Amino acid sequence: NYLAVEFTEWIEREKHRLQNHISTGKRDDLLFRIFILEEHFSMSVYNMAPHLVDHIDWLIGGSVINDGRGFLPRGMFWEGEEIIEDLKQKLAGH
Repeated sequence: NYLAVEFTEWIEREKHRLQNHISTGKRDDLLFRIFILEEHFSMSVYNMAPHLVDHIDWLIGGSVINDGRGFLPRGMFWEGEEIIEDLKQKLAGH
């Protein structure tokens, strides 16, 4: 939790420098990576494969940010497709 607090404080301090990233309304994972590399450089940053989560906002109406994307944003290294299928069935009332 302390990293989350520090991260929000860092974003506030650095928002002018990071405006190109922030203005997209995305890239929170990239911003967190930059924060860790700059402020906690002794910590390691990993993009894990397989991914721990998948992008599933499309199951509940989609994202305003990605509305015109033309494809479903999915985790490239997500290996739990059966979990997504189960969730789809539950949301459909089956």
